[in-house]
Amino acid sequence: MNSKLEYLIRSAYRYFSSKTCTNCGSHDVVQIDRKYFFTRLFECQNCQLQFRHPVDTKAFNEKFYQDDYVQDDGITTDMPSPEQLKQMVDSNFVNSPKNAGPVLALWKSIFSNLNLVKAIDYGCSWGYMSYQFLKQGVQVQSFEISKPRAAFGSQQLGLSIKSELNELVPGTDLFYSSHVIEHVPSIIEMIQEAKRLLKLDGYFVAECPNGSAAFR
Repeated sequence: MNSKLEYLIRSAYRYFSSKTCTNCGSHDVVQIDRKYFFTRLFECQNCQLQFRHPVDTKAFNEKFYQDDYVQDDGITTDMPSPEQLKQMVDSNFVNSPKNAGPVLALWKSIFSNLNLVKAIDYGCSWGYMSYQFLKQGVQVQSFEISKPRAAFGSQQLGLSIKSELNELVPGTDLFYSSHVIEHVPSIIEMIQEAKRLLKLDGYFVAECPNGSAAFR
């Protein structure tokens, strides 16, 4: 079945499910937008989070992000051919959309020596950023919910990508995610997990959409 049609059917089936903020649990929510009738955007009047309804359950996320989730940028979810991968690795991803240079520049402005930094790359896909972080001396733990992508990065890039949170070791300086927080079923659970893994003076850095009306 077409993934968009499947999504529409699932949204219609769960249209009358509870309208509860996925962050704070408040029922005081206001509809601010709608798409294809069944999919709505609500804003929580308690914590101001904007969230899509019907919301995705943790069980659905576990299944969906194994193989069904696809990004059309040619690299985030698409695993490259051996030839493409070699070209990326040989150039250290410099001409790739996933060049980690800007991210590393930010980290260098925070830490005086990247060789002493312990970081977590949370939601790392097949590890293209983790690979670049390691090349710069960062001690990286990589996490990815999609086991096929985690296996690809571990096998092809020599990484050790984990798919279970209990495999991540606390005591890190930096918890980093790139366009992950908008996909998780519970933002507060992600932040609590980051707190578990970070040192008291550690940094939580999350790249995410800005929630502007143009991109609703």
